[in-house]
Amino acid sequence: MKYYCNPLNINYRYQFNADPRLKGKIQICREAADPSMIYFEGRYYIFASMTLGVWVSDDMVNWENHRLPEELPLYDYAPDVRVMDGWVYFCASRRESACDRWRTKNILEGPYEKIEGDFPFWDPNLFVDTDGRVYFYWGCSNQTPIWGVELDPVSLKPLTEPKALVDGHPFEIGYERIGENNSTLPASEAEVEAKYQAFVKAQGVPESMLPAHIRPLIRGMFSNRPYIEGAWMDKHCGK
Repeated sequence: MKYYCNPLNINYRYQFNADPRLKGKIQICREAADPSMIYFEGRYYIFASMTLGVWVSDDMVNWENHRLPEELPLYDYAPDVRVMDGWVYFCASRRESACDRWRTKNILEGPYEKIEGDFPFWDPNLFVDTDGRVYFYWGCSNQTPIWGVELDPVSLKPLTEPKALVDGHPFEIGYERIGENNSTLPASEAEVEAKYQAFVKAQGVPESMLPAHIRPLIRGMFSNRPYIEGAWMDKHCGK
């Protein structure tokens, strides 16, 4: 068995982002986060956030980037890609609206068939079990747990209500706390609200101008709760 590890020598993109915590100043960074790799028809493919393309390799050493079709949600984070019944399924994260899925039998040339989404999610993971049942996991938050739901294997519509699977317990479990020596307890609601109001005031704009879906994320920055993110399910030797 061979093992491969980061970093890979690939030409990932620069990002130019306005950071609201720095009053909109531009931060420049290179980014290829949340990689999802599959082996499909004899080649390796890596999809990652904000790359606008896919890296392709025959040997997992030499990689070449190919631009993906514009109709895919290329600016949505944490793409998840899985092979199921000869199809490649693609989706990515969006908090404020339902996330669509796409499938194809030709990654580089398409076409990609759109499957309408039912709900928003972040950091997705599609899991196809050996018995043919299909499950979907997602979660990236310091306020909410990692969720799971069973999907219809054809329509990919939920068959059940989402179930909370993994939650944080920073008050009971020491290593789930942040800070030096894992000693910082989560902030109280009053502390979070005070820091949130101070942040809003520092921006020099009324709270009403902040998008509704952004406000909980800003409050989360001041909660001192650790993030639970990046659900990943696989199966090995029946486990």
